[in-house]
Amino acid sequence: MATSSTSLVSGLSSNTSSTTNTTGLGQGIDVNSFVTSALAFDQATITNLQTNQANIGQQSSALAAINSNLNALKSAANALNDPFGVFSSEIATSSNSNQLTATADSTGVAGTHSIVVTSLATTSSLYSGAVATGATALATGDTIAISAGGSQISSVAVGATNNTLAQIAAVINSQAATFQSDSVASGSTLLKTGDSFTVSAGGSAVASITVDSTNNTLAQIATAINLQTTAVNATVVTDANGAHLSIANTSSAAPANVSVSGNLHQTDGTAVNFTQHVSLNASVIQDANGARLAVVSTSSGAPGNLTLTGNLHAADNSALGFTQIPGLNAVLSVDGVPISSATNSVSGAIGGVTLNLTAPTQGGPVSLTVGPNTSNITNAISNFVSAYNTAISSINAQFQVNSDGSGVNVLEGDASVRDAQSALLGAISYSVNGSGGPVNLTNLGIDTNNDGTLSIDSNALASALSSNFSGVQSFLQTASTGFAGNLGSVIDNLSGPGGSLALDATGYTNSSLGLTQQILNLSAALATKRQNLVQIYAQVNTTLEELPLLQQQLSQQLASIPK
Repeated sequence: MATSSTSLVSGLSSNTSSTTNTTGLGQGIDVNSFVTSALAFDQATITNLQTNQANIGQQSSALAAINSNLNALKSAANALNDPFGVFSSEIATSSNSNQLTATADSTGVAGTHSIVVTSLATTSSLYSGAVATGATALATGDTIAISAGGSQISSVAVGATNNTLAQIAAVINSQAATFQSDSVASGSTLLKTGDSFTVSAGGSAVASITVDSTNNTLAQIATAINLQTTAVNATVVTDANGAHLSIANTSSAAPANVSVSGNLHQTDGTAVNFTQHVSLNASVIQDANGARLAVVSTSSGAPGNLTLTGNLHAADNSALGFTQIPGLNAVLSVDGVPISSATNSVSGAIGGVTLNLTAPTQGGPVSLTVGPNTSNITNAISNFVSAYNTAISSINAQFQVNSDGSGVNVLEGDASVRDAQSALLGAISYSVNGSGGPVNLTNLGIDTNNDGTLSIDSNALASALSSNFSGVQSFLQTASTGFAGNLGSVIDNLSGPGGSLALDATGYTNSSLGLTQQILNLSAALATKRQNLVQIYAQVNTTLEELPLLQQQLSQQLASIPK
C-alpha cells in the first residue's frame, strides 16, 4: 500500500515537472500571456476593423479635398457668370495722365470724350500784415470773424489771454471743426435704439441724445440736436457714399470748438462713428518780413472761399490789414460743354466717370476713353483656369499608378471620382452654336493640355476681348447655354446636395460610423471575455502554485500509515 501511494506522488511530480518552464509544481503560469493568446483572434478582428476605418478616413479626407477644390472652381465660374461682376466693370484711360486721370464705375458707357482743362480749382486763403514774431503782443479790443463759403466759422475777440498771432491762430483752429458721422443709406434709415452721445461746444455739453423709437434716424437725431441748442447746427449731408450727420458751429452764436462723445450703430450692429472735419487751418508764418497770421480753407473753389470782417492792430495801434486770395472753381469743357467745378475731382460730367484734374491741358484736348475693364476680366479668367487646374489635378492624382501597374492613391478604385474626372473634362470641351463669336474655350485662347489641365494664350485672349467683347461675354454668360453656367451645373451634380461625390462622401461617413459601432461592440465583448479568462487562468495559476503543498501533505499522510 505504501509503495503504491509513494509511486502515485512520485508520478505526479514526474508528470508536472515534464511541462515547460512556465508551468509546473509551484511555478504557476503567466496569466496575461495565456489570456492574450486566447483572445488573439478577437483582437485581430478589431484591429482589422480599425485598419479599415483608417483607410476609409483617408478616402474621406481625399474626397473632402476634391469637393473643396470643386467648390472653389464653382466660385471662380460664378465670377465669370455674374452679369454685374467683372464684365460690368469699366475703366477710363487718359491720353495724358499728367494732366488728367479718371475712374469709371459699372454705370459708365463706353465711348471716347474730348476734355480741355482751362484752370484748376484753387484754395482760398487770408494772411495778415506782419509783426515781429508770433509771440508779439497786439492791441486788445479788436474782433475778427472768418467765414467760409458764406458761413461764419470763427470769431475771435482779442483780449489779454489771446493777444498774439499764435494765440489767435489757436482760437481759430479750436472753432473751425465740424463732426461728421459715417454714412448710412439715407437720412431715414433706421438705426439701433439704446445708443447715446453728447455734443459739446466750447468745452460744455450743449446737446445729449439717447436714441429711441422717436429719434432713430439721422434726420430725427439732427432735429433733436437743433431743438436743444443754437451753439451748433446739425444737418444730414448726402453724398456718393450715402447720408452723414454733420454737426457744425453756427453763425448765429459765438463759434466754439465742437466735439462729440459716444457713437451710433446701425440695426445690424455696425458702428456709425463720428470724425472731425476742419473747415480751415490757421497758422503763423515767419519769414524775413516778420510773422503773419495765415488762414487757409480746407475746401477748394468758391464754396471754400474765405472772407474776414474786422481787423487786428499792433500794440502801437497800427492796423494789420488782411490780404485775401480767393478760391476759384476749376474751369473745363467736356465734348465742348463748359463745366465749372469746386474741386479738381469732377463727377457727373460724364456718366459713371470721375475726372481727376491735375494740370491745365496743353497741346490740345485730352482724349478720355471709357470701356470694359479687360484687365479685371483677364484676372477672373486666370483665376478660373487656376481653380480648374487645381480641381482636375487633385482628381487625376487618384489614378496615378506605380511602375508595376498598381494604384498609389486611396480613391483609385472609386467610380464616382472617375465619373467626376470625365464630367469635368466634358465641361471644358463645352461648345455652343456660333454666330461669328467664340463657341468654345479654344476661341478664347484657352487650350487643354494632355493631362486635362488648361493653359492660357494671353495674346489670343486679349485679341478675343478687344475684337469681340460681347461675343466673349455671351459665350460665358448666356442664360441656360453659357459656358460658366453649364460648368456650375456640372459641379452641382458632383458636389452639390444629392451629387454623386456628395453621396459618396456620405457613404464614407456612414461606413466609418458603422465600423465605429462594431469596434465599440467587439471591444466591450472582448473586455468581458478578458475578465472571465483572467479569473479562470488565475484559478489555474493558484492551483498549480498550491500543488507542492498538496504533495507534501499527501506524503506526510502516506508516511503516517502503518506499514
